[in-house]
Amino acid sequence: MSIEDVLKSYKPRENDAKPTASGDFVAQVEKLLKRTGQDGRNWLILEASIINVVKAKEDNQAVPGDEVSKIYNEDDDKQVEKFLNDMFTAGIDIDRSSKEAMYASFENAVNKLVYLRGWQYDKKDGSGKANSVAIKSKNLLTPENSTSQLPF
Repeated sequence: MSIEDVLKSYKPRENDAKPTASGDFVAQVEKLLKRTGQDGRNWLILEASIINVVKAKEDNQAVPGDEVSKIYNEDDDKQVEKFLNDMFTAGIDIDRSSKEAMYASFENAVNKLVYLRGWQYDKKDGSGKANSVAIKSKNLLTPENSTSQLPF
């Protein structure tokens, strides 16, 4: 991607606003971590940076370099299963022998590439729109879409 491409496709947004990621993306995992919220709930959080916009939908605002997160409630068994399935789908090895071993294996995710699909939906309470991302099969990664589009 060149500066000319950026200038042509630029869509302004506030600096602190999260972009709407709508379409297919390749992202590089920055962190996989466990965090306890102020309310005492435990969260598993995958943080990644988009390196390639594979197929953007019309409402997409995400560009290479934007951050995207996937959050799982560790206190909910179905969410833990979803986390493990997503890591398997992405090709990230997670040690399931114990909770401590699982946390220790989070380093296996750093710098891995993941294929994501994002979309926008209406919030249930009617207060606007929200964004969600799903982790898709590691088999969707190709040499072409795994090359960074970052201009530097």
